[in-house]
Amino acid sequence: MSRHILFSVILFFIGIVGISAQPWVDSPNPMAQFYKEKGWPAWSDAIKWTNRINMATYANGTNDFLKFENARDELAIQGGGVLYYPAGTYDFADHPTGPNTGRGLMLKKGVVILGEAPTTNKLAIIDSVTPGLSSLGTQFLFPFRTHVDSLGNIMGERPDVWNMVGLHASATERISQQINVGIAWVNLVGAYVYFGPDMQWSDSYRSISTLNDPNRAYRFARKSIFPGNSIAWSDRVPDGTFPGDPMCGAIKNGTYYNSEGKRFVFGCRMDHSVVTDEFMENMQNSGETRIDSLAANAIQSFRFVARLSCDGPNIFIANNAIPKSDKNFYFRQRFRRHSQVVAGSPWQTKVILFDYAKQAGIDVNKSLITRPANHCSYIDGPFVERNVVVKDNYVYNHGHKGYEIAGKWMIVQGNVNDRDYLTEGDNVYNLPPSGQNPVYELTLDCGSEAGVNSDNMARAFDMAGWCGWIDHNFWQGTGSTPGNDGEGILFQPQGGVGFFSFAETFNRQGPKGKDGYLAPWDVPVYGLFHGFNRQRGNVGVFAIFNTRIEDAAAIENYKPGTNTPNGQSGLGTTNIGDLTFTCPSASPGAPTNLILQADTIEYCIKIKWTDASENESAFRIDRKAINTDDWVTICYRPLNKTNTILPSLTMEGCFTPGPIDLNPQEWYDYLAVPGEYYEYRVVAIDCGNNDLGTTPVPPPVVFPVSVKPTQPSFALGVYPNPTSGILTVSVNQAATNAEFLLTDMTGRTLLDGKIQGNDSRLDVKNLPQGVYLITLKTYGGVATRRFVKE
Repeated sequence: MSRHILFSVILFFIGIVGISAQPWVDSPNPMAQFYKEKGWPAWSDAIKWTNRINMATYANGTNDFLKFENARDELAIQGGGVLYYPAGTYDFADHPTGPNTGRGLMLKKGVVILGEAPTTNKLAIIDSVTPGLSSLGTQFLFPFRTHVDSLGNIMGERPDVWNMVGLHASATERISQQINVGIAWVNLVGAYVYFGPDMQWSDSYRSISTLNDPNRAYRFARKSIFPGNSIAWSDRVPDGTFPGDPMCGAIKNGTYYNSEGKRFVFGCRMDHSVVTDEFMENMQNSGETRIDSLAANAIQSFRFVARLSCDGPNIFIANNAIPKSDKNFYFRQRFRRHSQVVAGSPWQTKVILFDYAKQAGIDVNKSLITRPANHCSYIDGPFVERNVVVKDNYVYNHGHKGYEIAGKWMIVQGNVNDRDYLTEGDNVYNLPPSGQNPVYELTLDCGSEAGVNSDNMARAFDMAGWCGWIDHNFWQGTGSTPGNDGEGILFQPQGGVGFFSFAETFNRQGPKGKDGYLAPWDVPVYGLFHGFNRQRGNVGVFAIFNTRIEDAAAIENYKPGTNTPNGQSGLGTTNIGDLTFTCPSASPGAPTNLILQADTIEYCIKIKWTDASENESAFRIDRKAINTDDWVTICYRPLNKTNTILPSLTMEGCFTPGPIDLNPQEWYDYLAVPGEYYEYRVVAIDCGNNDLGTTPVPPPVVFPVSVKPTQPSFALGVYPNPTSGILTVSVNQAATNAEFLLTDMTGRTLLDGKIQGNDSRLDVKNLPQGVYLITLKTYGGVATRRFVKE
């Protein structure tokens, strides 16, 4: 560091010393209390944490479920608040079930569930093979149903299909409107969390379940009536509250309804959690002939839905544990072998394992959203929703993915995916013998038998999106036999959305399972950094076709516990702009033009810089709260030698107009805490990952700047949303000479002017269909809201 720059820093410290507010002190926000200096989602501070109903003493209702709904409705009328459940056991066995009448604990806008915060055993991860949170004081019990196999034998217990914490919908409220919702410090027994996507829904599952319908559902629904139901699942009217809706009830190429999101799951343990599939036809004969009978369709875990699903922007999934269940069981089921699905092939009765963990663990913005027309848009599509944080979670798996996540400005950090290798006939649950050899058949969905080329999706992390950091995660036990999976961290195109501008650092593989690999698979690469990882398989890029690769580097990646470098992949492709596995020969130069902006709209700090050197392997961004001594790394970013800006982006038939910079030299710090003062520095690193503490010669040069994020003093609303003609802009205080700006998602200004009073009406009927932003500037600050033009 030059003497001039050092002197500037000292003077700056003198000017602001003593003003750090430590905003987590006495905060009622449980995430603020837990993460403190590390940062928590700033948007969650707007929840009415002090407006509480004590559910242990609440009396309006004859059982715990009715009390929940009544108290929830009271808080919703008040603009939100907390359903506080002190330590104790709460029984939700009386919740309704069935295709149309079923519902779980469905949250409304601004209403959150809060259990008793533990004083000890607060961590979801004790070590890489041990989940925590085993002594949470608040426990929610959900009902289990007797499982009867196709021969009429009682084999075990499975959770009711509506055992969930979810989102409310009605004739006047869509699930996309349910924002500022979540659950914290609760032990859920037999339940899953489903905060799913909002789409254009069909009239019923049945209405789009014909082969000749161009809007046919992705999966067919059952037409037979399941025991205990009054109607068949094919008659369900989808509204987005149930996990089967995106599969069986979403209109292809329909609307994806954008939301503000603002959803969290924090500090929860989910015991015996599984989404049971009793709603979808699994059997398939030749020519797409469906076999619809209870005897022909196994009731199994639904492989396409995670035990914890959350969609939208502003997502915070942290410090949760999904441990191994001891309620798995064998059952006998009629099915046709996959290799024998031909006319007249015989039915066979085989043993299958009801496996609670053969289902994805945590899914954010990925598994269920390939149906809408804009699903692959890099402007407003669901795979690039902003501000996704998934950290410090423990997930046990036995088959399928541990984590599948997509987003923009995304952090996936400190998570564990502990697994037992999936093998046909294995007995990882220590069940009594089933009387068959092998002990059970390995199937994809209980209708198709797994073979050597089957994808059982037994991998740890499956990613997509734009601008992210994947750091300090652990996995083991990936792969299956028979099967062709086993990847550690896989980045793949999902319905036309790729994987751009990501860094993967300090991730670690355990001893069990296949070697796997750490790489994007057959997707264009614009910005990629693999650094300091420890895993057995190859590292780099898997490029099968003429796939463009630029601004990519992989350094200091080794096999666990050795000094043996990982195998390299990607150098054989024919369209390499920049892919390196070697350290720079010269010391990197410092980045220049560091610019910070406290964004009161996004509740984040925007950090931008210019790459002024060709010798770095990547960039590291650090921040430091004033009056503290330690710099904390908030992300790594890829290098930027090529600096390509595309005129447009086309992937798998999906088109996004440009210009588009897929590897921007910027980062959005969404975990910056409003009320705290920070310094930031951007460091160009070499293979030593040096910083000022180790002081190489010459040292990397950094540019500290201090900034304090703030929030506007007024609330901005836009309605109706979506709209087809007139949009009302509303504020909760008089807006004298307030300036407004209407832009598209690329930042292009379409309309501007001034408004008076609390409400103004804008005519937007001539705008094309799409997503737009309204920004309002007043003496109270700046605020922005999205709206959809239909």
